[in-house]
Amino acid sequence: MFDKRIAKSFLSAFSSAISSSAIAKGTTFLKDKLNEKIFSDKINIQDKGDIKKANGSRYFDSEGVKIKPLDLVKNGDLKDLLVDTYNGKKIKMQSNGRSSGPTNLYFLNGSLSFKELINSNKRILYINETIGRGSNLITGDYSVGASGLMIENGDFSYPVSEITIAGNLNDIFKNISLADDLELNYATNSPTMLVEGMIVGGK
Repeated sequence: MFDKRIAKSFLSAFSSAISSSAIAKGTTFLKDKLNEKIFSDKINIQDKGDIKKANGSRYFDSEGVKIKPLDLVKNGDLKDLLVDTYNGKKIKMQSNGRSSGPTNLYFLNGSLSFKELINSNKRILYINETIGRGSNLITGDYSVGASGLMIENGDFSYPVSEITIAGNLNDIFKNISLADDLELNYATNSPTMLVEGMIVGGK
């Protein structure tokens, strides 16, 4: 399980992987995935530049193109990309005002409360700190150093440190469950996230 502050790093990797620049160069594991399912059915991702007082809000990108709200992922399907004018021409897509990158990018809330999420398994590793960037956008491989707390039967029991967590973003994305505790504190935001099936290494 990933704390909200850490969980949003998966969205940052996702946004880099769906930029028109990466798609045009072929340097992303999502290069041929438009209109295909890359998350589970319950996952939805939006990018909206018109949220009042939000950190990423803006009305035009650096090219002067008007920014419109995007449903990037709907029911697990990749429905749109982050497209600028130059690279958009290469991939035959019109700019949607993302030459400056995403605006307010976030997962929509999941259906479980935080309490329900931490009680969904008998033992859960709760990650609240990671070391290193960890994502290879060409292959989708993910590996970071981490620390956090062990949750046993819904209770935080003891600290865990000096471990490595790893997986591939193709698999991670399809095994995400989200709580309903989204807060728009940053330009990129996520509810608390549970990922099943990741590899954990350490003493």
